[in-house]
Amino acid sequence: MRRIVWLVGVVAACGEDVGSGPNIPILMTTAALKDAQCEHLVRCGEFPDKATCARYALVSNIELEPTPQIVAAVLAGKLYYNGASFAACVAAIASATCDRTDQDSRDVPAACNQVFHGTVTGGGGCAFDAECISAACDLACDLASTCCTGTCIGSTPPPLTPLAQIGASCATKGCVDGSFCSTIDQLCTALRTANMPCSSASQCAYGLSCYGSMMLTCQPLPALGEPCPNGQCRDEGQHCKLPATGGTAVCTADGLVGTACGFSSDCSPYYRCDTTMTCAQLPAIGESCVNTGVCADSETVFCDNATQRCTAKLSAGATCTSSQQCASNSCSPTTSTCVSSETCI
Repeated sequence: MRRIVWLVGVVAACGEDVGSGPNIPILMTTAALKDAQCEHLVRCGEFPDKATCARYALVSNIELEPTPQIVAAVLAGKLYYNGASFAACVAAIASATCDRTDQDSRDVPAACNQVFHGTVTGGGGCAFDAECISAACDLACDLASTCCTGTCIGSTPPPLTPLAQIGASCATKGCVDGSFCSTIDQLCTALRTANMPCSSASQCAYGLSCYGSMMLTCQPLPALGEPCPNGQCRDEGQHCKLPATGGTAVCTADGLVGTACGFSSDCSPYYRCDTTMTCAQLPAIGESCVNTGVCADSETVFCDNATQRCTAKLSAGATCTSSQQCASNSCSPTTSTCVSSETCI
């Protein structure tokens, strides 16, 4: 998917938009994203139901999840939040096709780029660029500071940069739909059609992917039950597998709990093949995670690399090596300890 960009511009009001129609409050954005992602994964066969999916605290669209700093800025009126646009954004995620080659699987929904606007005028206090109408915050301290404030530079919104057309330079801007930025000449190039050479799926037309045994070319990927000589399948929730009786590998549905398996790759990516050779839930707290690296209930539990067991997330002050180990989701790089999340607005 293309990288999300929070839109900045002039608005008539600040805080939350509570207009008519579907609307997601700012404090419900993480839960809404998780629910949408789970709806998609259940439909694609990666989980049996949304309740099971919710245990894994998945927000794979992490770029769309507002940070605590963003939420605090909205509540303080420094950012305008459009709950209707966010509702449309998560609805698009929930209904996205399972076909990895479709456009809605590769591109961020348009509504996701219309969620936030800066509201602070020139000279007003700010802690980050997006709070300012001008998208420019002059901070009063260096970037090494944990929290600092500054002032917005001007009240004129930056001009919207149009996407580059096919054949134009993409050195400083993105490309229009139906094209990609070539790493060879930094020019927007039309997506390649079937049988044309490629180096990544993003270079191929929608409905095609980049694969091959001898030379990579843009090709349609095999669907459920079809031969998959290059080990790839088109849809989420499927994998390439040799039949038990031998013969040609075909695209097969990922196994859920209780499905016979020979390897963890036979199971949904969120499950494992256990010692009884059946797909099983990811390990819970106290259980070994040596073969999975992740645990169920990942919002409160992590896989401890030292013990290779699922462990409760650490409280503030505990020694850590990564933020995923901390209950606050923040591990200080200077002290290597879990710290309380700091929101600067």
